Amino acid sequence: MPSPRVRRSWPRVELRRLDSPKRSIAFGEGVRLELAVRLDPMKPEDVVVELLIGRRTGGEVVRDSRRYRFEWEGVMTDQGEHCFALQITPEMCGKLEYHIRTYPYHELLTHPFEMGMMRWL
Repeated sequence: MPSPRVRRSWPRVELRRLDSPKRSIAFGEGVRLELAVRLDPMKPEDVVVELLIGRRTGGEVVRDSRRYRFEWEGVMTDQGEHCFALQITPEMCGKLEYHIRTYPYHELLTHPFEMGMMRWL
């Protein structure tokens, strides 16, 4: 199970974009997203960093949302943040919305959100 270290460290977790967000891309065009994630003293394997992308149907509901997982690049920023990246070519077209989040991960959790902790960018 996730260690008490994860629970103690969670209030200090921060995400920030390293790339410049694009306002639009053509259908079939890929885009690379890069993040810096402050995890200290946690490790990249203690979290999932993911992109949710889909269409807004009104209010806060996003229809047909898909999830894509960022991968740790194996490098850190000068500020001690772990660098995560995702290369994606969206499978949907039209006006899409996306959100980036991170949450604790451990293979023994019964549900990905069992710990009730999440950070959004």
